[in-house]
Amino acid sequence: YTKDAGDLHNDFLEGVFGAELGLTAAQQKETFQVILQETLAEECGLNVAQAVHETVCDMLEERKADKQADPLVLGAEEMKNVLLDCGVSEEKADTFKEKYDESFGADAALPAVNMISAKQFRVDTPSVSIRVSPEHRDLIETRQIDGKYYILVLADGDVEVNGMKISM
Repeated sequence: YTKDAGDLHNDFLEGVFGAELGLTAAQQKETFQVILQETLAEECGLNVAQAVHETVCDMLEERKADKQADPLVLGAEEMKNVLLDCGVSEEKADTFKEKYDESFGADAALPAVNMISAKQFRVDTPSVSIRVSPEHRDLIETRQIDGKYYILVLADGDVEVNGMKISM
């Protein structure tokens, strides 16, 4: 037992059990995101991030519906296919697969819940943070206006600022 899952006291566990421990869930998620960002580079836009998030969330929902199924795990080949389905080029998807194998080991499969946060979709800039429930992530889009890039949020329905309803 540990109060903080990020502080596992690896030296103690390795000494007691005599085995090297794998990455924590947080480390797996961070490593996955770094690999995705570095390999996709200019192809890693909001639309690809949304598509990957949506695809993996849909896969999690399908697995969750089957009460007898094991938790969803995704290996390098499955993630490569997800990327291809989300519009990533074959070259970038192959590079991702190689980096995935290098980072996690050949034939390694990670729990999908360690790759994405199925409960929220978050967009961060240095000044602003936008959190959206995954089923409404399509309300966010990017657009270039007068040579500058903007993140747009569709404002339909009630809008509140600091808890106060405003009119649009």
